[in-house]
Amino acid sequence: MSSSNHIAVSPGIAGRRGAQLATLVVFVAFLDFFIGLPLVPTYADELGASAAMVGVIVAVYSITNLPGNIAAGYFLDRFGRRLPITTGLVVTALALAGYAFADNEWQLLGVRALHGIAAAVLTPGAFAMLGDSTQQGQRARRMGRSAAGIAIAAVVGPASAGILADRIGYEPVFLIAAGLMAATAVVYVIGSRGVGDIRSEKDAVDQTREQGGGRLDAVGLGVASAVVVALTIGIGTLATYMPLHVEELGETSRASGTAFTIYAVLALIMMVGVMGVFGDRFNRLAIVAGGLLLFGAGLALMASNHELWAVFLGMGVVGLGFGLLFPAAAALVADSGGERHRGLAFGIFYAAYSLGVVAGAVMSGRLADAADGLTGTPYMIAAVIAVLSIPIAVAAMSRGIGAVRREGAVV
Repeated sequence: MSSSNHIAVSPGIAGRRGAQLATLVVFVAFLDFFIGLPLVPTYADELGASAAMVGVIVAVYSITNLPGNIAAGYFLDRFGRRLPITTGLVVTALALAGYAFADNEWQLLGVRALHGIAAAVLTPGAFAMLGDSTQQGQRARRMGRSAAGIAIAAVVGPASAGILADRIGYEPVFLIAAGLMAATAVVYVIGSRGVGDIRSEKDAVDQTREQGGGRLDAVGLGVASAVVVALTIGIGTLATYMPLHVEELGETSRASGTAFTIYAVLALIMMVGVMGVFGDRFNRLAIVAGGLLLFGAGLALMASNHELWAVFLGMGVVGLGFGLLFPAAAALVADSGGERHRGLAFGIFYAAYSLGVVAGAVMSGRLADAADGLTGTPYMIAAVIAVLSIPIAVAAMSRGIGAVRREGAVV
């Protein structure tokens, strides 16, 4: 997009505003997702859907979201960040409103599919915008602060949605979510005037040096995507299997909710605290490897100790691992995409994220059904996958991938 389309804004101001807007979009996108988690299955049941149809309605969001991520990457690089993100916010708001007006399960299925496609552009677009507005030596910290919105949304979304639905019903909750998304679209449109994809002259020089003129680093992106699949297989396992495990221990859903809160809070502390800067001080993949080790250790603890304290402690360790790994991995994607392909890079990255969650959920559900009683096997398999991906990160690091260029030095 040409600079004539933008109001003149200094690169420093544009960078700060771009980062703030990206953080807002990330938070609202994941709040939207987490609000739907506890509501959609029971809402579909209320509309008369069978158990099998409920599963299809829940899954169709991810089914359409995954290819939507990749398509979104093309449009983000072809048309800039502003137009696709604005379109995604508006269409997502319409889809959320559509939930409230669905009369049967087939209408709900169609709205849910549209929701998955529309929302697919939001997170890749926000993180691509964040990469545009941040120099390489500061990206992991910025990514961590913005990704902290995911943890906050994970804490606030399901609980608030459940409470509101009990008090005012499903339809008003979906309309409130639609209004929030529409308001975010207005804020984004107004705030992004003059921001666009502005990069300072120094940033452009740095980008040319680090990415060979903006070419896509397929190896770096491939490593980051492989790592995030290993990570999100564990997340999908926790989302599906951990509540069943807690129930088997004789506890209520409140205990599993507490476990997820511990995970989210410790991930948040890790991403916004002093540990968040590590991804800018050391090779990105060294930090990724450390995060995978913590993540796998937490899962292994839950697999080997069938007591509630082990679930709480294991979820805490898993949260620390996620909070350490994710900012560094996202920064690596921003580095790998270059200025010209950053939208595509994040589209592929978040498609891999969705793929891992779906694979983990399906794998853990089938294992739980196959095993006569809950044995912790899904935890252990997810832990092994996480740990076995560490050599991939180490091998790529030995080739110089993930190195951070800062003030003329590579670290």
